Order: sequence, then structure tokens, then C-alpha cells
Amino acid sequence: IIHNGIDLSKFDNVLPILRKELGLDSDIPVIGMVARLVPEKGYEYAINAFYQVLKVYSSARLVIVGDGPLKRHLKNICVKLGIKDKIFFLGYRRQVENIVADFDVFILPSISEGLGLALLEAMALRKPVVASEVGGIPEVVKNNINGLLVPPGNDRYLADRIIEVLSNNVMSKAMGIEAQKTVSERFSSQNMIKKTAEIYAQILGNTKDLDAMGLHN
Repeated sequence: IIHNGIDLSKFDNVLPILRKELGLDSDIPVIGMVARLVPEKGYEYAINAFYQVLKVYSSARLVIVGDGPLKRHLKNICVKLGIKDKIFFLGYRRQVENIVADFDVFILPSISEGLGLALLEAMALRKPVVASEVGGIPEVVKNNINGLLVPPGNDRYLADRIIEVLSNNVMSKAMGIEAQKTVSERFSSQNMIKKTAEIYAQILGNTKDLDAMGLHN
């Protein structure tokens, strides 16, 4: 298996823009999610969990980055719960790293998921993550080490883990550091290129090309 890799260079010297754009003070907890607005991403569970988080952190905000067919439905849920003023739908954005840089916790409560590049990008920015234990996510997120895993479709458990991250700054920072380390060591684009080249070389029975490219150990 060759995992997707991301270009780590774009995470150097990222300038956060979200709090300034939304007028949010630094002490306001920001929970964020970046994904298409489709059923498999578990947005309903995210909103319902956020409703429970507000009982503990009343000033918290949920930021949703992405677009898709569920947008109107999700906004209606926010209205019914009476929390529409605390949730921001930012739509599709090209440079999400400048937004994610202001998140206090990144969530991905998917019902089904391959790997999730947005997850890798958040981890590269040292963000503590809370994600569903489905698909390829457990290959990246190791529970209580570089993030927290939750059962899919369980908004109560999701809320508890978000509150845990917001309540423990030491744990939050430690997981963020481990998250960045995980992405740097295993999920960089350079690592993906190297592993792909190694497979080609194995098939061809020749490692000389790898040596020429500086990819062979």
C-alpha cells in the first residue's frame, strides 16, 4: 500500500486568517471541519455534537469549510437547534491551511472514508484531531497518541472527545506535535514518490534509476 502524500512545504510560515475574517477573539474555541457536504462525511453528527459542546463551552464556534448537496439541509438543522449564529459555512476555499491554522480542534466524523487529505493537512499544522474509526483513518490516527478516534455515527462520544481536547491544553499540544511528526515521517509527497519509484524498480528488477534520482536508500 502506498498512502497519499501531501506537500509539506506549503505548511511553512502559514498565516492564520480565520479569526480576523470572522471577528473571533483568541479565547473563543474554534472547532473546524473541511470536507464536501455529503452524507458520508458525517456532518449531522458534527452539528449535533457541537450542540452538546456548547453546553460546556458556550462561546465555541463550529467552522465548516466545503460545499455540496447537503448545505441547505445542514443549515436547517442548525436553525432547528437554535445554533445557526454559532456555525459558519465558509463554502469551498482553495487555501484551507490559512483557515485550519486557527482551529483549536479538527474533526472528521465520517461514516465512510478512504484516507482524508484534509485530515493529513490539519495534522501537518499540529492540530489535535478527533476522527471516526473508519476506513483508512486508523492508519493515520493512533488513539490518544496523535489524535482521538471515535465510533462512527455517535455524536455523544464525539462531543465528549471534543470537550476533552478543549479542556486539556497539555494533551492537545502533545497530540498536535505527534500528529505533525506522523505526517512528516509517513505521509509526505516525497515519501509517496519514493515508495512508488521503489515499486517500479522492483518490477523492472533495477535500482539504478532510484540511485540516479536520489530516492534509493
